[in-house]
Amino acid sequence: MNSFSRPLMTIFIIFAMAYMLTIIGCGSSSNGPSADAAPALTVLPASEPKKKAPARPAMPEPTKAEIAKMPQCTDKEYETLRTWSFEVIAANKVMNSSSSKPSDQKLIQSTISSCDKMQAYHTAHPCKKSEVTTPELAKVYGAFEISKRCTPIKNYAVETNIISTPAPEPIPAPAPPKPVTNKPPVVATPPVTSPTAPPVAGMRSCSADEFAKLKSWRTAVDLANMNIGKLAGNLKFHPIAIDAATTATKACEPLMAYHANQPCQREKAYTSEMIRAQCQMARAYYYDFSQRQDTLIVPNAKLYLDTSIIANLPFRTEMGENSLYHNCRISNESANTVTYTGQKALVTETHVYSNSEIELSRSMFTMKTAEGLKFECYGLEYSSILTSKNEVVRLLGLKETKLPLFYELN
Repeated sequence: MNSFSRPLMTIFIIFAMAYMLTIIGCGSSSNGPSADAAPALTVLPASEPKKKAPARPAMPEPTKAEIAKMPQCTDKEYETLRTWSFEVIAANKVMNSSSSKPSDQKLIQSTISSCDKMQAYHTAHPCKKSEVTTPELAKVYGAFEISKRCTPIKNYAVETNIISTPAPEPIPAPAPPKPVTNKPPVVATPPVTSPTAPPVAGMRSCSADEFAKLKSWRTAVDLANMNIGKLAGNLKFHPIAIDAATTATKACEPLMAYHANQPCQREKAYTSEMIRAQCQMARAYYYDFSQRQDTLIVPNAKLYLDTSIIANLPFRTEMGENSLYHNCRISNESANTVTYTGQKALVTETHVYSNSEIELSRSMFTMKTAEGLKFECYGLEYSSILTSKNEVVRLLGLKETKLPLFYELN
């Protein structure tokens, strides 16, 4: 009897232990796999899997209401965004190619650095770029849009071991909103600090003649920026600064047009976007302060009026009515009622009537917007037959007439 019960007891103990192990190790729990999950079968990989960048905090897409409240990008911001966009496009070409040159890796690393800077800045300072004709179709530049374009490049860099797996990036706290003012964007800005595009895989080398012109251009731009910088932010007409800015602008614009279709590289890439960014300060100063005789309309920049000064005022037509705005008379020469809501309006015609012309038009400035609103402003005390956009604005300001005009560079 004892010999029979001992094996029976052993079998009982084995089954009991198996049951307990089932409860402890294989039973479902709140932290374990669900009842529908597949069996926990572990398979060792044949090779090490590709690394993946850690998940980053989700960035919500801006709503239409948020976009409507966004300020317009300044000229400086937009030029920097264009330069960054060029880097992203070049990085995407590297990602889609099969080459793995050291220069390609440097381009990816440089692009990621630019992405981090742009994302940090535009998280605190989102902005938009609206077309004049279709302001509702605005390009938005915020943390969401920049992250969307940069994340594939960062993932590619981790997967190809160009960079190590980065730590999750904290989203910087938004800065206080920009104060809403009626002032147009600052027209002369410091030089952009990151327009030097790195070499791009597949881009041709600059010829000796092209590089000689680029060196001459670089010298002219540096001289202009130095002389404008000496004004220490107190921008005004200065003969030496305007001469240097004129020389730089005349060097910049042909190169911008040429390298739009003929980019090349010699240690770094020379593209239209890169040259435009480097020329920003010199060209802005040139267009604001260059002396003109008859008109302020120029080929390579658009003149705009900040219409906040007459916002929400209807100007009717075909009724012979005129409205007075300080020293200016406003009339509507179009077939429709014109009402601005504070947006910028393209100025298509201007005329400067100097002291040398007929007495009736003495010291007069006229302009017309694309929508047909005409301004006739009197009492300007020009010092000569030559004047500038900033001089017209300044002289009207002396008559307590605010006429906020500003150029946007092509």
